[in-house]
Amino acid sequence: MSESLALGVELLIGDGASPEVFTEVALLREFTPPGLILDFEETTNHGQLNYYRQSRPTLINPGELSGQLLFDPADATHDDSTGVLSLLLDRALHNMKIRIPTDPILNYDFAAIVTQFQPGTPTDQHLTADFTAMVSGAVVIATQPIVTAVDDTGADGPAYIETESMQFTVTMSAASTVTGSPRITVNFAGVGGDVLLTYASGSGTTALVFSLTIGAAGVHQADLGEVTMAAQSIDLNGGTIVDANGNAARLTIAAADIEDLSGVSVNA
Repeated sequence: MSESLALGVELLIGDGASPEVFTEVALLREFTPPGLILDFEETTNHGQLNYYRQSRPTLINPGELSGQLLFDPADATHDDSTGVLSLLLDRALHNMKIRIPTDPILNYDFAAIVTQFQPGTPTDQHLTADFTAMVSGAVVIATQPIVTAVDDTGADGPAYIETESMQFTVTMSAASTVTGSPRITVNFAGVGGDVLLTYASGSGTTALVFSLTIGAAGVHQADLGEVTMAAQSIDLNGGTIVDANGNAARLTIAAADIEDLSGVSVNA
């Protein structure tokens, strides 16, 4: 698919499983995302003083998603058995995402019913289609979770010795669910070198704890050593870190995110 034409904006559809897996079905361009409109109801009482018109707020209307889908004609995502056309024909409500490649990534999460799929004339080796989906329920508009701080939070610190548990907390901008064993890297000055702290706890919160038992797995140090940390990306190590809507976290740990670690040391 030509991301340059669609600016990399993706439309993803959930599979309905638990946990739900979202798959890109098309790139979007010239689109209008769902929004929030507060509906009103006329409540004027004709017997009231001065006959002024009165209205009361009623339901919040999430509107619709409309735009143009961009396809590679050789890609099965526009086929009536696998793609958006099938979503229209099955006349069912589907969980959807719009993923906009800002930094951090901006996500629209909602459920909708596809109400229009109108193919256009293929141009420049691409097939387009006008697309409309009526939204049902809430629309969640949020950026992906990002790292906002990293700090030594171990009860045994800041001076760790053999058998003690070193713990660093990675603070996220939104509550994040963790699967598997993601890892971060710290450095033991002197002969220690780089060592890995493995995810230990905090799933479902903004505070994700990574830990290492000093002396375990060959991590020993005869002399007092300063502990430092460099800018890096969290190593998922086959796991995942996502928000409540299944949006993957940005894994970057910038130097500015790392708190002052002076005083954190190891003397195994």
